[in-house]
Amino acid sequence: MAKIIDGKLLAEKIKDEIAQEIFQLKGPRPNLAIILVGDRNDSVLYVSLKEREAKKVGIDTHIYKCADNIPEREIYEDRKSVV
Repeated sequence: MAKIIDGKLLAEKIKDEIAQEIFQLKGPRPNLAIILVGDRNDSVLYVSLKEREAKKVGIDTHIYKCADNIPEREIYEDRKSVV
């Protein structure tokens, strides 16, 4: 017989554990850098959800927005192209 797992409950438990670990750190907190290329609604929503969840557990976030026509190599090579 298959065991049913409550995914939401498990995710909350994991986030609580992560938050406790971050709270106990003796140095800088973890950071999440997100590069958002363009302004598609689904991408903006996805990034905002990641930012919200990171902040809940104490992870600082930094979002770098680029125009949708930026060449991929510029993202890797030229930090000035990030707004």
